[in-house]
Amino acid sequence: MKLPYLSTAAAILVAVNVASAEPKRSPLAPGINELNYKVLNEFNKKDKDKNIFMSSFSIHAALSMAYNGADGATKAELGKLLGISERVTLERLADTWSELRTDLEKADEKVKLAIANSMWGNADQKVKFFPGFVKINQRAHDAEIRSVNFQDKNFLKEINGWCAEK
Repeated sequence: MKLPYLSTAAAILVAVNVASAEPKRSPLAPGINELNYKVLNEFNKKDKDKNIFMSSFSIHAALSMAYNGADGATKAELGKLLGISERVTLERLADTWSELRTDLEKADEKVKLAIANSMWGNADQKVKFFPGFVKINQRAHDAEIRSVNFQDKNFLKEINGWCAEK
């Protein structure tokens, strides 16, 4: 039996609306939902007979973090994919993401939702994150930006340890 597709983002956004005295919809919702349909359609082309569970919210957040450091054609393409208007400043986008995260984490006192985001650069390649990029991703996504040596066999333990801690 094939179950209907389920989007974590849609379920979370509904929870925020139900829990609020005044229903509120994030300006990010249309972009998250559109990305959800695009990704599910791609999965459905290959895996028609499989049940799929994914978080378009998480995919949107990860790509949004990359968007915060993009420029030119890359920024335009990411913006189009994410449903982000080129007129929206990174500061406004950061405030919107921060507000959505806060709303989701406090939507229902009986439910504990923890959202953790990070970006990892290759220390061996001396990857440096620009301070403005770090600052905007911390503001928007409460993201931790770290460097790790990908040549060291223990780098997965470090990343997985961070995930387990969160």
